[in-house]
Amino acid sequence: MPPDPARTEAAIPRSGLASVFLLFFVLGLSTAALGAALPSLREVYGLADQEGGWLVSAYNLGALATILICGLGSRRFGQRIALRTLLALFACGSIAMGVAGTWAVFCVATVLTGAGYGGLVLYLNSIVARRSKEHGFVVLSLINAVFGVGAILGPLTVSATGSHARAVFLVAGVLAPLGLSIGNLPQPPGPRVPSPKGTAFSTHRSLMLAFLALGFLYAGLETGIGAWEATHLDRIGHSAATAARLASLFWAGLCLGRFLIPFLARGQAPHRIIRLSLIAATGSLLAAAHPAAAPIAYAMCGFFLAPVLPAILNWIAQTVDDNQSANALLFTATMTGSVVLPTLIDTVARRSPAEAIPLSIACMAIAATATAFLIPRVSAHGPSALGKAQRDSPEGEPPETVSRLQQ
Repeated sequence: MPPDPARTEAAIPRSGLASVFLLFFVLGLSTAALGAALPSLREVYGLADQEGGWLVSAYNLGALATILICGLGSRRFGQRIALRTLLALFACGSIAMGVAGTWAVFCVATVLTGAGYGGLVLYLNSIVARRSKEHGFVVLSLINAVFGVGAILGPLTVSATGSHARAVFLVAGVLAPLGLSIGNLPQPPGPRVPSPKGTAFSTHRSLMLAFLALGFLYAGLETGIGAWEATHLDRIGHSAATAARLASLFWAGLCLGRFLIPFLARGQAPHRIIRLSLIAATGSLLAAAHPAAAPIAYAMCGFFLAPVLPAILNWIAQTVDDNQSANALLFTATMTGSVVLPTLIDTVARRSPAEAIPLSIACMAIAATATAFLIPRVSAHGPSALGKAQRDSPEGEPPETVSRLQQ
């Protein structure tokens, strides 16, 4: 029997994939540069030393707004129009950040840029997860690795440009339109199985709650280490400058892992990759409690955490019909985790010895690992995920293959 045309999903053309890689680099460059540019921005706009710290939160607020709008209301407007609108928001906002004459204009431009960023990350991750077939995990890892390259170069460029740090945003705004061909990416197919409510959450409630918990905990891990590693290293005897340099090893490990692990783990199921990665990351965090091992342990933790988010996205694409709505919920959970969990670490760190920082983060890793083991059990007790696997399996494929979802 020939494949159902309604369910056929065209592969991403090479020009579209090249645009996705370019955009992820630019998104990483601009996003990471914002925090690093704050000292320069205070000088340029005449702000006090403690002012402007909320700017990154404003950027993330704009991103969260478009993630919710694009994810939960995606059926109300076309993908092509949405992608080009989001690209225009990011490009125009970035250029405005680069030339803003007043602090107020810069802040408004930052929110607009964040809005473009959030929607682009949602759409592009969702498209790649669904369209890249059996190579979804590899491609997702690579585009997030390219984001990491931009995230490393952003702060370095800010450091090199000094008082002209705003030029980084101007460059990002000029480069972004080169990704205009993303508007020609394949359109999403209709839902595979009509749903009376039509959302990922209503159709896969228990499964999505487990995925959201995993995303929430993972984001707390990554953001918690990024926010508190330098403080921990400083408290165990490193100078502030040395601690800052050593802390960059975590991000380098994260970036390197996203380039290497997809090829090392090729052919492995997403849930197995996540479980092994989180177990290894937990061990690294426990090792970081020992002062002599801390710098290299954090770098190794970054390497082990690298495949987790791409694997979660790939796992959702394999088990949830409406993966764009599911990804919108996932990214909302990750952004919430990025705010809530580092705050809990702050509460612990203020009243405890230095080793409490990596140990508290290790507790989050243990909770994330337990959640990763729980998800297949949740899917096994509900027909949604297994039903999708059976519908998507090639004709004539034995039932044992479908059962791998539950292993």
